Amino acid sequence: ATAYRITGTPVNKMVWKVASYQNEGTMSVQTPGYEKSIYCLRAEHGFFDVDNNGNLPTDTRKYDIAFNFKTQKEDIKSYYNNDTSGVLKVLEDGTYNKVLWILDNMYIKGISSDVYKTELLENAKNYYNKKYADFSPVGSYGVDMAELTDEDIDAVQQLAIWYYTNADDKNYNKTTNGTYDITNPDIGDWGLPTTSISNSTNKTWTEIGDISNTRENAMRALYEYLIDDEENEKSTYISVEETAKPIELDKTRTLSITRNEDNLLSGPYYINKKSDLQYNLNYIIYDQDGTEITEYKILDKEGKELTEITVGQEFYIEIKDVEEAISKIELEVEVGYTITTTEFLTSSNDTINQQPLVTVHKKDEKYTDNQAVEIKPEVKEFDLALRKYITKVERNGKEISIDSRVPDIDITNLKNGKAT
Repeated sequence: ATAYRITGTPVNKMVWKVASYQNEGTMSVQTPGYEKSIYCLRAEHGFFDVDNNGNLPTDTRKYDIAFNFKTQKEDIKSYYNNDTSGVLKVLEDGTYNKVLWILDNMYIKGISSDVYKTELLENAKNYYNKKYADFSPVGSYGVDMAELTDEDIDAVQQLAIWYYTNADDKNYNKTTNGTYDITNPDIGDWGLPTTSISNSTNKTWTEIGDISNTRENAMRALYEYLIDDEENEKSTYISVEETAKPIELDKTRTLSITRNEDNLLSGPYYINKKSDLQYNLNYIIYDQDGTEITEYKILDKEGKELTEITVGQEFYIEIKDVEEAISKIELEVEVGYTITTTEFLTSSNDTINQQPLVTVHKKDEKYTDNQAVEIKPEVKEFDLALRKYITKVERNGKEISIDSRVPDIDITNLKNGKAT
């Protein structure tokens, strides 16, 4: 197992990873479980036995009170009887929204997809490189997000939570005015507290920067991406308790295809917004044979080209079809989204002095659907006319034959489908 700590004043500070146990009692005779994603909401509060002189506790703590962290904010306050000791700093206006943003967007090992992990780290890297493009103290070292371990990410996410919930302590929040500013001399290029690691094999503490500067900068990039108030408007972020898919293809609309010289235009398509969950939208367009069409344009109802398909707005698909080989257009959409639920945990025993915890549960979901439209064959109208022909006459009681003038029509092509 890997342990983390930050350089602190007057002493170094541990970055705890909360473990769960099957039974109450002595921890040393049980195997700790780290499969749950549990985070501390107030650094240096609880978990230390008074009778043990501030050392680690020897017995488990029973957490038997749970609240929905997204929907029961006021219930939590009431349970604590509106305590002002600081333990509930996480519920303060602004702080609460920012912490919820971190919880909703964090990476959870074994649950979050590799795609999401890559996206999160790439966002952090791009943010970091843009922010420090002209800031030489940090720009002197590169960033390699691939060096980050899952444990590194987890430790950084815990430190990001403490940045807000322990904003009154410079060990966890290096700002002096509550706003992150890279020009602040108290922060400079050291926004991330100096972090060291140790493990069960080599129990000595080593600073991350002494192992790899690019790894330390990667941790710093993720940390600063998570704590920057302006990034993703965290201070006004509203977390949603949603389970419904975020968007849905509206298949109640009637589609049509029209030809304009060498182009086909299909639509109008429409995608409804169903919830406030964040999502990734991908789509593919196929022809009647299931072959992907890669050359196309997305247009709005005014005919203006769009960069991608839209949600909550009609759009059309334009495809070049010089040879008139396409008879069907099928749009397939795939939506990836994550449902995040959070639980606030505390103990009914000496609640005020216990460490408040939050558990994070994430479930990746996928919604796929398609909508197709075919070109209707052109129906030609027949020009029918009644014609009379004289085939014989009677003169003086005798029939006189007349050469037939009834046209001899060849229907061979009608029979074999080559003509209409």
